[in-house]
Amino acid sequence: GSRAHLELAQRQGYLLRTTVTGPRSGITRVVYVYLPPQYFQPAYRAYRFPVIELIHGEPGVPQDWITVVGVTRTFDRLLADKLARPAVLVMPDANGGARISLQCLNQAGGPQDLTYLAVDLPGQFARTLRVRPPGPGWGVAGYSEGGFCAANMVLRFPRRYGAAGVLSGYFAPLDNQPAGSRDPVSPFGGDDRLREQNTPFDELLNLPSTT
Repeated sequence: GSRAHLELAQRQGYLLRTTVTGPRSGITRVVYVYLPPQYFQPAYRAYRFPVIELIHGEPGVPQDWITVVGVTRTFDRLLADKLARPAVLVMPDANGGARISLQCLNQAGGPQDLTYLAVDLPGQFARTLRVRPPGPGWGVAGYSEGGFCAANMVLRFPRRYGAAGVLSGYFAPLDNQPAGSRDPVSPFGGDDRLREQNTPFDELLNLPSTT
């Protein structure tokens, strides 16, 4: 953009709305990305930023993080007060539409949301933005259904995330409400092993002990 736009981004950061198609999941969704002011400042030209992936609840849309929670305003204030370090915020559409509940899971015979959110998105943004690769430099957080997502995503992909935050979430999956389905359906097609692998309560019990 213009010099004036660059100077504004250097003071206020930049919020963009983009569409990302996952090469593994085949899912295409809208994603909001907030780039902090430091992203545009010369001192950070060679810096690769950590990322916080934010998952909304259901019912909800990704822009709820901005218009309801006010996460960008709060983050700007924390940065100005030097109470936080600069990071990129990634806010994906976790369900693909209203009255759809997929819980960020790979639905048996249906959308592969877990793959999209935990594999496709981090890989795509690591290639296209100046951010760190998936790993300790990535965090995930969510509220309500998004809280379950955050807990499950970090336990299923511990090498792709360094931290998770759960706000008013839950820790055992419910039935999903896929697009076009009148009734809730099991995400796992009756496979108890898959259910256990995607139940944070059970996943924690199966973690190896550490010293």
